[in-house]
Amino acid sequence: MILCRNCIFWHKAAFCRFFKRKTKKNFSAFVNEIRIAHAQNLLSETDKKVIDVCYECGYESLSYFNRQFKLLTGYTPREFRKRMRSA
Repeated sequence: MILCRNCIFWHKAAFCRFFKRKTKKNFSAFVNEIRIAHAQNLLSETDKKVIDVCYECGYESLSYFNRQFKLLTGYTPREFRKRMRSA
């Protein structure tokens, strides 16, 4: 957080380069990981519909959410929920 405090007024491209240098991952991938982690929590802890989880986590498209979720977890959101409930 301290690193970002001085970055508030940076141009988007400059911040993204800085972030990648410091974390070895791009900022959009980092945000996506945070969103999917939040989605995993919602899917395992609540009975919210997948579409509601999608929107709550900041995605505007259910198909994009499903693709990103499967890319990062190896499961679709429904498969993930089913596995969490049977565990």
